[in-house]
Amino acid sequence: MTWTAAKQAARYARLRAAGRCVTCNGGMLPEWHGVRCPSCVERQAESRSSEAAKERRRPLAAKYQRDRYAANREQEAKNQRARRLAKKLRGECIRCSQPASDVSIYCPAHYASEKVRVRDQQRRRRGGGALPR
Repeated sequence: MTWTAAKQAARYARLRAAGRCVTCNGGMLPEWHGVRCPSCVERQAESRSSEAAKERRRPLAAKYQRDRYAANREQEAKNQRARRLAKKLRGECIRCSQPASDVSIYCPAHYASEKVRVRDQQRRRRGGGALPR
């Protein structure tokens, strides 16, 4: 039997109306709040945080981001500038959520890597090539 979106939506609505877990069809207690029983919530959290799941999602997420950016470059660039400005005003590194150093918009780790990147870029522009690391 092939599951279509309509069949899945009907099953979800039927189980939710009956007060059953939408994943395993098990009974739900009123104090559990939600549509999944605690064992299914825990199993889902474990599977999402596993390394295998992360490896499966990584190329899909990268492709999604590339496609989204290509579809609307101007809006995405505007959003990126807004995110960076907000992080700068909060005092966070613009590449991660660590606190930024006092002399830069980067945390100490990203500040060091940015210095290396800029130095190599300047060397390449001068025609010297990047130094091996």
